[in-house]
Amino acid sequence: MRSSTIPRFFILTSLASVFFLLYVHQNISIVMLGYDVSQRERWLSYCVDQHRHLVYNLNSLESPSVLSAKLGSKNIELVQADARHIYYASLPAKKKIVSRSAKTGVKKNIFDTFTAVAEAKSSR
Repeated sequence: MRSSTIPRFFILTSLASVFFLLYVHQNISIVMLGYDVSQRERWLSYCVDQHRHLVYNLNSLESPSVLSAKLGSKNIELVQADARHIYYASLPAKKKIVSRSAKTGVKKNIFDTFTAVAEAKSSR
Protein backbone atom coordinates (compact mmCIF):
# COMPACT_ATOMS: atom_id res chain seq x y z
CA MET A 1 0.00 0.00 0.00
CA ARG A 2 2.85 2.27 0.69
CA SER A 3 4.26 1.85 -2.78
CA SER A 4 1.05 3.14 -4.41
CA THR A 5 0.79 6.27 -2.24
CA ILE A 6 4.25 7.66 -3.17
CA PRO A 7 3.67 7.77 -6.95
CA ARG A 8 0.17 9.06 -6.35
CA PHE A 9 1.61 11.85 -4.17
CA PHE A 10 4.13 12.81 -6.89
CA ILE A 11 1.45 12.74 -9.57
CA LEU A 12 -0.90 14.96 -7.54
CA THR A 13 1.94 17.30 -6.61
CA SER A 14 3.10 17.63 -10.22
CA LEU A 15 -0.49 18.23 -11.42
CA ALA A 16 -1.00 20.89 -8.75
CA SER A 17 2.33 22.52 -9.72
CA VAL A 18 1.32 22.58 -13.38
CA PHE A 19 -2.06 24.14 -12.52
CA PHE A 20 -0.39 26.76 -10.30
CA LEU A 21 2.14 27.58 -13.02
CA LEU A 22 -0.65 27.96 -15.59
CA TYR A 23 -2.57 30.18 -13.15
CA VAL A 24 0.49 32.41 -12.56
CA HIS A 25 1.18 32.55 -16.32
CA GLN A 26 -2.41 33.58 -16.97
CA ASN A 27 -2.25 36.36 -14.35
CA ILE A 28 1.04 37.64 -15.76
CA SER A 29 -0.50 37.70 -19.24
CA ILE A 30 -3.49 39.65 -17.90
CA VAL A 31 -1.19 42.23 -16.26
CA MET A 32 0.88 42.56 -19.48
CA LEU A 33 -2.29 43.05 -21.53
CA GLY A 34 -3.44 45.69 -19.03
CA TYR A 35 -0.17 47.59 -19.51
CA ASP A 36 -0.52 47.28 -23.28
CA VAL A 37 -4.10 48.58 -23.18
CA SER A 38 -3.15 51.55 -20.98
CA GLN A 39 -0.22 52.38 -23.28
CA ARG A 40 -2.50 52.27 -26.31
CA GLU A 41 -5.06 54.45 -24.50
CA ARG A 42 -2.36 57.03 -23.79
CA TRP A 43 -1.28 56.96 -27.46
CA LEU A 44 -4.89 57.31 -28.62
CA SER A 45 -5.42 60.21 -26.22
CA TYR A 46 -2.28 61.89 -27.58
CA CYS A 47 -3.50 61.41 -31.17
CA VAL A 48 -6.93 62.81 -30.33
CA ASP A 49 -5.33 65.85 -28.69
CA GLN A 50 -3.13 66.40 -31.74
CA HIS A 51 -6.18 66.09 -33.99
CA ARG A 52 -8.07 68.69 -31.97
CA HIS A 53 -5.06 70.99 -32.05
CA LEU A 54 -4.72 70.65 -35.83
CA VAL A 55 -8.44 71.18 -36.40
CA TYR A 56 -8.28 74.32 -34.25
CA ASN A 57 -5.29 75.61 -36.25
CA LEU A 58 -7.04 74.79 -39.52
CA ASN A 59 -10.18 76.65 -38.44
CA SER A 60 -8.17 79.68 -37.33
CA LEU A 61 -6.41 80.04 -40.69
CA GLU A 62 -7.72 82.60 -43.14
CA SER A 63 -8.16 82.01 -46.83
CA PRO A 64 -5.82 83.72 -49.31
CA SER A 65 -8.65 85.81 -50.70
CA VAL A 66 -9.41 87.24 -47.24
CA LEU A 67 -5.71 87.95 -46.70
CA SER A 68 -5.47 89.60 -50.11
CA ALA A 69 -8.47 91.81 -49.34
CA LYS A 70 -7.00 92.86 -45.97
CA LEU A 71 -3.60 93.63 -47.50
CA GLY A 72 -5.26 95.50 -50.39
CA SER A 73 -7.23 97.67 -48.00
CA LYS A 74 -3.99 98.63 -46.22
CA ASN A 75 -2.13 99.22 -49.51
CA ILE A 76 0.40 96.49 -48.78
CA GLU A 77 1.77 94.77 -51.83
CA LEU A 78 3.17 91.26 -51.72
CA VAL A 79 6.28 90.72 -53.82
CA GLN A 80 7.31 87.46 -55.40
CA ALA A 81 10.88 86.64 -54.35
CA ASP A 82 13.37 86.62 -57.20
CA ALA A 83 16.96 87.72 -57.79
CA ARG A 84 16.03 91.44 -57.76
CA HIS A 85 14.57 91.20 -54.26
CA ILE A 86 17.40 89.32 -52.54
CA TYR A 87 19.78 91.44 -50.53
CA TYR A 88 23.03 90.22 -49.04
CA ALA A 89 24.63 91.64 -45.95
CA SER A 90 28.25 92.32 -46.84
CA LEU A 91 31.03 94.86 -46.40
CA PRO A 92 30.93 98.00 -48.51
CA ALA A 93 32.85 97.65 -51.75
CA LYS A 94 34.90 100.82 -51.14
CA LYS A 95 36.54 99.59 -47.95
CA LYS A 96 38.80 96.63 -48.18
CA ILE A 97 39.94 95.13 -44.93
CA VAL A 98 43.31 93.43 -45.11
CA SER A 99 44.36 91.41 -42.13
CA ARG A 100 47.96 91.26 -40.95
CA SER A 101 48.15 87.60 -41.87
CA ALA A 102 47.40 88.52 -45.48
CA LYS A 103 50.41 90.88 -45.61
CA THR A 104 53.15 88.40 -46.30
CA GLY A 105 56.64 88.97 -47.44
CA VAL A 106 59.17 86.76 -49.15
CA LYS A 107 60.99 85.98 -45.90
CA LYS A 108 57.80 85.03 -44.14
CA ASN A 109 56.77 82.71 -46.98
CA ILE A 110 60.14 80.98 -46.89
CA PHE A 111 60.09 80.54 -43.13
CA ASP A 112 56.46 79.36 -43.17
CA THR A 113 57.41 76.35 -45.24
CA PHE A 114 59.56 75.08 -42.35
CA THR A 115 57.12 75.79 -39.51
CA ALA A 116 53.79 74.31 -38.52
CA VAL A 117 50.85 76.56 -39.32
CA ALA A 118 47.39 76.31 -37.81
CA GLU A 119 44.78 75.06 -40.23
CA ALA A 120 42.08 77.53 -39.19
CA LYS A 121 42.92 81.22 -39.51
CA SER A 122 40.79 84.04 -38.23
CA SER A 123 39.78 86.79 -40.62
CA ARG A 124 40.70 89.55 -38.17
